[in-house]
Amino acid sequence: MLFICAAMSHPLPSVSLAGARPLTCLLVHNEPQAAQALADCVRRLPSLALVGVCTSPDQAGAQLQAQPVDVLFLNMELPLLTGLALLQSLGPATAVVLTSPYPDYGLQDYHYGVVEYLVTPISFSCFSLLAGRLVRRSKQAHLATLATTPCRTDGLYFWVDAQLVQVRLASVLFLEELPMGCRIKTVHGEFTTSQPFSVLADQLPEPQFLRVHSSFVVALRQARPVAGNALAIGDQRIPVGPALEDELLARAFQTNLWGG
Repeated sequence: MLFICAAMSHPLPSVSLAGARPLTCLLVHNEPQAAQALADCVRRLPSLALVGVCTSPDQAGAQLQAQPVDVLFLNMELPLLTGLALLQSLGPATAVVLTSPYPDYGLQDYHYGVVEYLVTPISFSCFSLLAGRLVRRSKQAHLATLATTPCRTDGLYFWVDAQLVQVRLASVLFLEELPMGCRIKTVHGEFTTSQPFSVLADQLPEPQFLRVHSSFVVALRQARPVAGNALAIGDQRIPVGPALEDELLARAFQTNLWGG
């Protein structure tokens, strides 16, 4: 049985896609009037929560040490070196929005977690669109974290065409490494994802699953030995690496896998 994140009857653990907490925001700006305008925009949106307004990077750095935030709005007209030092001190979870009244800065390469470039002053309708992008980015980051975290009880999680798919472990037959991702074969069909083979292989627990080849992890209960150092799962013939033959035999005898 599989589930797709867009319409799931079995919710993903520890992740809420609806009613998520507001994104915490800190503003760093040396112009009181511009800072007030941005602060008013943040306060008007329930998806954002303003935790402070700072007039210097040093002040912001001290506040961030005490309370990390989801989004940092940073004015580009602040002294360059102190602004860069602040960016370098941020954790990877903080999204940075650079603000400036000059549209011709034209940053071509964002670093230090910069995700948006905001030309001020900005209308509330445009700011609302920006907030929506920040919220979607945050949700995608949570889902991406979930998809790369081993989940040994509920199922195997992976991305297919920008949708997070969950497949119950009992239905997984094998995992095959591909040049640009991997193939997941299940009793209901198969999927191809660009996620790394190693990441998904770590989600498949022992002793139910075993890596029998550099490119294959199989569900042992679904496999049967065939001639030529191989296993058969359905109509698929899966090679067993020479270095893994002893491990496979030991696991088979230990669990009485093919006994009787």
